[in-house]
Amino acid sequence: MTYYAILEGKKCYFLDTDRARLAFTISADDRWTESDIIELNDDQIELGCDGAMYLKGYAPKQPLPEAKALKLAALKSAFKQAAETAHCPSILGFEVDANDTANRNVASLIRQLVRGDIETATFRDWNNQYHPGLTLTDLNTIQGEIDANGSRLYGVKWAYEQQIAQAQDVEALEAITFQF
Repeated sequence: MTYYAILEGKKCYFLDTDRARLAFTISADDRWTESDIIELNDDQIELGCDGAMYLKGYAPKQPLPEAKALKLAALKSAFKQAAETAHCPSILGFEVDANDTANRNVASLIRQLVRGDIETATFRDWNNQYHPGLTLTDLNTIQGEIDANGSRLYGVKWAYEQQIAQAQDVEALEAITFQF
């Protein structure tokens, strides 16, 4: 897309397609002529932390402490999502949900087996397939796998927290992508 803009230093004030002033970008007192207008493409502009558009490479960045706080908030959100949707392979040959709800459900089946309420358990896996005839040993195995996956998720989160803390600039923070 082509934009028509007037530059003030490296800050861009954009005009509409008729090259008319946009009230929210240029005050009526500004003086400009047709020769002040330049054409810019998407790959020549970027958004600054102040919400204004700039020539690529000149946009002001967020101060590092604020950028770190925002990155930590994004990590918290990504971790919450990963924990809520967690699943992992079981050595029993199927994928299991590995979130808090799954952990409570497995614990409930274990209690029922220990009390003698049931002889074996039917377990529904991550792919919604039923597995009848699970024993106490099987359920303890699944619970251990769920616990191990939770520990793994926290380990990944803590590693990202270290990367964020050690980042020396905003660019280093922007390079951190979360993958659980």
